[in-house]
Amino acid sequence: MTKENQANKGRKKNFVTIEERDKALKVDLVDFMQRTGFELKRDSDKWYRSVEHDSLVVNRVKNTWSWNSRGIRNHNIIHYAKEFLHLSYPDAVKMINDGTYHENKQIQPTIRTNKPFVYEEEIKEVADFTKAKNYLVNERKLHPKFVDILHKNGLIAQDNRNNVVFKWWQGGKIVGATLQGTYKNYEKFQKRGTFKLVAENSKENTGWNFTKGQPKNLYVAESPISALSYFELKLGQKQDVHLIEMDGAMGKVATALKFMQDDSKQLNQDIDSVTLVVDNDLAGYEVVNFFKERRFSVLGKDIPIYVDIPELTNDWNDVLKDRQSYASDIQKQPIPIQQWIKDNERLMEQLKENTKSKNIGAVQATPNKEMIQSKTRDEKGSERE
Repeated sequence: MTKENQANKGRKKNFVTIEERDKALKVDLVDFMQRTGFELKRDSDKWYRSVEHDSLVVNRVKNTWSWNSRGIRNHNIIHYAKEFLHLSYPDAVKMINDGTYHENKQIQPTIRTNKPFVYEEEIKEVADFTKAKNYLVNERKLHPKFVDILHKNGLIAQDNRNNVVFKWWQGGKIVGATLQGTYKNYEKFQKRGTFKLVAENSKENTGWNFTKGQPKNLYVAESPISALSYFELKLGQKQDVHLIEMDGAMGKVATALKFMQDDSKQLNQDIDSVTLVVDNDLAGYEVVNFFKERRFSVLGKDIPIYVDIPELTNDWNDVLKDRQSYASDIQKQPIPIQQWIKDNERLMEQLKENTKSKNIGAVQATPNKEMIQSKTRDEKGSERE
């Protein structure tokens, strides 16, 4: 064997043929994920869900995975191996093809046609709103009159499976929807306890939103429930409010601002401020960190970015449920983003350490209870249960 042949033999292959790629894409994603240590729970014949990250779901028919809270939709098995197993594209394909994994016989080819969202096809809305209202009022503690107003104005509804439907409106049309279950089943839905899903074909990089007055002050939340909770707590008496939720997805928050920039230009409407009303966990800090060095401008004017994160608990719905215990969170005002980062250097260092670990789930960790308890001790003199 020549020296050249020996060198070629020892050289790592850094390309993938079409045949190798297609072979890998036929491997059953559920089987591959489970056998590489990813724990999944079966929701139905079509859907599987991550035990640890309840917004990460697998479509068995399309052989794709989506992580709704991160704005990741319809990624394939190769993307999974790259992201979770930290492999290069060629190494990911090789690992999949070299294993003894099952082939998915029921795959229906996923063709990206950018099919528009048709509400009547994706959602089976019913006239009865009882179960949805009961969940929002009794479980989430939203005011019944507020819920009725949202329903009357076509912002929320109930489907034939008793889910709350949060309709995504843009330009006078419904372009997507978030479905929120109304009954608890911790065995099936793990720590979340309830079903939650972004409807298929929902327009990417949009979310549930509503406006009171002119859309001059933008508030970006991580979920519809968080958005509504924050509105009740702090925005009910304010004018010119535009509230938008991004399902906790950092990348989608940036696109939401782009969406608002475009809308503002079309309306020739100034924006006075942007406030990030995110959760008190690493995912929330990640959103703040994302905007640390970024500028947001509309019609040639730089827009100030503020942060409002609950200090004594995890999210704004917790605050709404127990206003007395978390009164200081209600009373405090949003602060400029750079000031918030300076005041919370320890949390940002923690985020940096998790990012360095390259663990994709690190910033999706459970809320920092130690930090919450520490703040409670400092302010109240004793630890809150």
